[in-house]
Amino acid sequence: MGNSLRRAVVLASVVLIVPACTRSTSPDGGGGGTPAGPPPVVNQPPTVRLITPTQDTLLRNGTAVDLVAAAADPDGAIFQVSFFEGANLLATLLTEPFQFTWIPVLDGTFSLTAIATDNSGAVVSSDPVSVVVQTAGTNPGPTPPNQSPLVRITNPLEGSVFLEGTSITLSADATDPDGPSLRVEYFDGVTSIGSATLIPFVVSFAGATVGPHSIRAVATDAIGASTSSVPVSITVTPSSTTTSSRPTGSLNGVFFADSSRGWIVGDQGRIWRSDDGGTTWSMQTSGTGAWLQRVQFLSGTVGWIVGGSGTILKTTDGGDTWSPQPSGTSEFLRSLSFVDPTTGWVVGDNDTVLKTTNSGTTWTAHPTGIADNFTAVAFVSTSKGWMGRGGAVLRTTDGGDTWTSQEAVLAPAQIPRAIGFSEARFVSETRGVMTGFTRGGDILRTTTDGGDTWVTRENTAPTNAFSGLAFGDSRHFWAVGTSGKIAASTDSGDTWSMQTSPTVENLRGVWAVSATRAWAVGENGTLLRTADGGSTWLLLNGGS
Repeated sequence: MGNSLRRAVVLASVVLIVPACTRSTSPDGGGGGTPAGPPPVVNQPPTVRLITPTQDTLLRNGTAVDLVAAAADPDGAIFQVSFFEGANLLATLLTEPFQFTWIPVLDGTFSLTAIATDNSGAVVSSDPVSVVVQTAGTNPGPTPPNQSPLVRITNPLEGSVFLEGTSITLSADATDPDGPSLRVEYFDGVTSIGSATLIPFVVSFAGATVGPHSIRAVATDAIGASTSSVPVSITVTPSSTTTSSRPTGSLNGVFFADSSRGWIVGDQGRIWRSDDGGTTWSMQTSGTGAWLQRVQFLSGTVGWIVGGSGTILKTTDGGDTWSPQPSGTSEFLRSLSFVDPTTGWVVGDNDTVLKTTNSGTTWTAHPTGIADNFTAVAFVSTSKGWMGRGGAVLRTTDGGDTWTSQEAVLAPAQIPRAIGFSEARFVSETRGVMTGFTRGGDILRTTTDGGDTWVTRENTAPTNAFSGLAFGDSRHFWAVGTSGKIAASTDSGDTWSMQTSPTVENLRGVWAVSATRAWAVGENGTLLRTADGGSTWLLLNGGS
């Protein structure tokens, strides 16, 4: 294959840029600032894939082959689709069907890619398809004479978010099965970012524009064979004048609506919001000095917070304004669960069980008659839900009008009875997890039958207690607790393992938006984040 057809190409993914913030430090060192405005409307990138040819197709030299791509845009229209062989533009089509007849004229291995651009300028590339071209009548053998290199992007990670103006480090893992000489080139759309020849093939990507980006790496060997990596999508967000505020004090609850927008609640009525995945935060006005315990959002704009002194707060603008709702109690409210924009439950101390069916305009008390503190609540529908109290779990099938006690069946039998729960999460009507503590230490309980039976999965360290629980998806769970403890499960809670934590501070809350991306918060302003499923947790803020 000629050098012009075998040059390595890297197509850059679309990046979405998050508003940057300048820091303003308050006299007490905790920071201050004004609430951030609502997040800008972000153009969603298109999707594109090559339909034909398929991976490892054998083509004949000089014989026409149709390149066919399927492209769509969720919030607009496709402006154009371009076909590439390596870094070489083969054709650009403006209308469907996106089909081009290609006649290869050289033998060898070729990497084919389709690049789609939407009507707002967002660009994304398909996964590469490798094909082999041979002259008719020749025997290609089990592999072509020269084996193509292998390449994958190692940085940035899929879904990473960067502020406008940030210099983004690109790196790749590239190997050649039959030769040591390699060049890796990176691309943003159809624009070359740069190339490198030394491991780990580092290139700096400066000047990335606001919006989504699709980054691709192309490795080329000494003979000219090239291979494109699977593209990595990143987001670049715009800079702004929003005042940054470093989270301080006891951080008790965290919630992210997506990989960018999140909220933290803490003591002294403090609320922070991030629009860049937790890198920077702005303080929001709560209108209260109460201890805030938990936060839940149903979208990027509508959310609730509960806490001490019967506090219930609601926002409909992403937290720019928070309004108090009448709870009818002064008890400490410890947990909340909304299943839709109108129906939700809040539980707290001294048999406090509240329900709303009108988005919190009014809250109705549903006492159980049990003189105990309710510390965790989880509903999966308007009728089915669970509550945790000292040593017992209660279930309802009628929206909380009546509750049935489910005394947990422990396994093994010698595990001490739980004396407190901190969090409850259910991924379905049958499978759920509850965290808490016993006289023998922290505890994780799971059920696969809606709570008829419970199994203790983790019970160690008699001075520890789990305080937070999150689900990334139906299989990936996290629990956090005292002394920086982080436990994780990749099999829906059946088995758990400890992950390495960068802090010894007590962790109080955790939230996840996928199997790889999660955040944890705790005492002394502690904030952690993982983007790889917990293999590494980064300390973004607070104590070590």
